[in-house]
Amino acid sequence: MEGESVPFASVEDLILLKLIAGRAVDLQDAESVVRRKGSEIDWAYVTEWVNRFGQIEGHESLPGRLRELRRA
Repeated sequence: MEGESVPFASVEDLILLKLIAGRAVDLQDAESVVRRKGSEIDWAYVTEWVNRFGQIEGHESLPGRLRELRRA
């Protein structure tokens, strides 16, 4: 892969993906990411997208999940 560009999800996007998936293991993964990268996380970005996705039918629980994650 030398010389090739490889895209990766940002920490913030990984948290969003884990919150959207919402399984217990995903929420634990998100907590682990926050423990390791908490001070580096752009919480405004995460909050903005959680609020946007939370307006979609079936994803109304996302803002609550984010609040729980930030308390953990």
